[in-house]
Amino acid sequence: MGHNCRPIAGSCLNGEMTTDSAVPTGGPSASPALTWTTDKSRISGRQLRELAGTDSADATGRLDGLRVAPMLVVQVGKDGRRVIAVGNMRVLVHASSLDVKLEATFAALWQEQPTPCQFTSVSVTMPEAEPLMDSVLQDVLAPVLAHDRDDNDPDQHHSAARAAKALAESSRNAVAELREIRYQIELQLVASGGSDSSSLDHTSVVEALLQLNIVCSRAADQAREAIREGLWVHVTDSPAYHAYRRLQDASITNPADPATPETATWMRLHDAGMRQCVELKGQLGDESSAIRDLLTSAASISSSREADAQSRFTVLLAVISIAFGVPALVLALYGADLIMPLSSWPRAGAFGVALLGLCVAAVITARTTPKGEHRRKWQMGTAAIIGTIFLLVAAGLLPLFAGAGM
Repeated sequence: MGHNCRPIAGSCLNGEMTTDSAVPTGGPSASPALTWTTDKSRISGRQLRELAGTDSADATGRLDGLRVAPMLVVQVGKDGRRVIAVGNMRVLVHASSLDVKLEATFAALWQEQPTPCQFTSVSVTMPEAEPLMDSVLQDVLAPVLAHDRDDNDPDQHHSAARAAKALAESSRNAVAELREIRYQIELQLVASGGSDSSSLDHTSVVEALLQLNIVCSRAADQAREAIREGLWVHVTDSPAYHAYRRLQDASITNPADPATPETATWMRLHDAGMRQCVELKGQLGDESSAIRDLLTSAASISSSREADAQSRFTVLLAVISIAFGVPALVLALYGADLIMPLSSWPRAGAFGVALLGLCVAAVITARTTPKGEHRRKWQMGTAAIIGTIFLLVAAGLLPLFAGAGM
C-alpha cells in the first residue's frame, strides 16, 4: 500500500496538511488536512477505530467524528482527456477543534486515451498516477468545502455526517458523466457497424464498453460496502448504527428502536448520505445492465458484418471469374493466332471483345467497392483486373513494335 500527502492549499508537514492562515482556537480550520493512499483491500474496522480514538482509554485530542463515503470522480484534465477514479474517502473530525481531515483511498484509476472514450487502466501505485490523483482530489474537495461546509455544526459527528453526505452525493452525480460516456460509445458502435464506417474499429468499441463496465462494477462495490457498513458510523456510534438498521428493516432482530430525527442531531444528514449511496449503487447497476445489452448488440453486429463480408467476397470472386473467363472463351473460339498480333483493325476488334469482359468487371468492382475495413481488398481486385487489361494490350502490341524495330 502506498501513502503520500498532497496539499490542496497550504503546506505539508509530517504527513499532515496545514493551512497557511492561522487557525482560531476552538474553531474549525479553513481547509482540511488531506492525505491519500492506494489500497485495494477491504477497509479495516480496527484501523478506523484507531483513527477515531475509540480503542484508546484517553481519547482527548483524538479524531472522534468518522465516516467513510464512496468516491467516484470523472474529471476532465487540462489536456481534455478524462480521468476516472474509484475508491473511498475517510472523513475524520477532531473532537474538540472540529478540524477536518480527509483521507482518500484510491482503488482504481483510468485515463482516457487520445481516441475519445477509450480508457486505459492506470496502476495507482505507479509514479505517473500521482498527478492524476492530485487533480482528482482537488475536484472532490471543491463541493465538500465550498457548498456543504457549515461552521455552526454542533459537534464532530454532525460535521462528519455532513461531509459524508456531500461526498456520496458528488459520487452519485458522477454517474451522469459515465452515462454520457456510454452514450458516446453507443454512437461509435452504430458508426462502426455501418457500411460507411472507415475510421472506427469495431473491436476497440467493444473494448471501451468492457472497460466502462469494469468502472461501473468497481464503483458499485464501493457503494455496496458503504451501504452494508452504514458509512461506518458504527465505529463511533454503535447504538445509532443499529437504530438506523432497524429503521431500514423492521425484521432485524436487534433491541434498538427505529431511528428518528431525535436519535441524533445528525441523523437526517446520515439518512440523506445513505440514500445517496443506495441511489449510487442502483444507477451503477442500471449502467452495467445497459452496457451488457450493448455488448449483446455488438456481438450481433459483428456476426452480421462477418456474413456481409463473406457475401461481398463471394461477389468479388464471381466478378473476377467472369473477368478472366470471357477472354479465355474468346481465345478458345478464335485461337490466339487469329487475334495476335494486333496488326489490323479486324484483329483489334476481336481483341476488344476479349477485353470487354475485363473492362466490365473492372467497372463493376470499382463502383461496388464497399467502405470500411474490406475496402482495400476490393481495391486490390480492381487493380488486378486493370493490370491484366494493360498486360494483354501490351502483349498484343509488342510484336508490332518488335517488327518495326527490325
